[in-house]
Amino acid sequence: MDDIRVRMYDNLSVIFGLPDQSSSQVEVVIGRTFLFNRKSDIWSPLDKSGVTGFVHRVVLHGHTAFLHGVVSAPHGREISSSSNVHSAAATTLAQGDTETAPVPIRQLSACRRRSLSCIARPPSTSLLISTPTLLSSGVI
Repeated sequence: MDDIRVRMYDNLSVIFGLPDQSSSQVEVVIGRTFLFNRKSDIWSPLDKSGVTGFVHRVVLHGHTAFLHGVVSAPHGREISSSSNVHSAAATTLAQGDTETAPVPIRQLSACRRRSLSCIARPPSTSLLISTPTLLSSGVI
């Protein structure tokens, strides 16, 4: 159990920078055998085989979202704040600051057609030189 906790919780929290969520939990019944039945035409390696272990309950933010095979939570919603996080940095760059800033997600669509290298690439000397050109052309 400790190995599973380290691999599936501790490491993911560190890698993705997730905050501690004390009001969220997953309850798993370890000794229970569950017969996996596919519910669609998509092939699965688990089709008609017994699987040991069963997710009994999932609690998110203090509310039960899944209980004994039934999803009881409302549909999800987008909570991405990437445009809010990067907008202040882009404003700073537009005001003439020499430090590079991340480009907001909405503005990457112009870059995507030209090259995949403009997405998730660490800044380089050539990128720093071309930044004023991108600013004047309206890309950033």
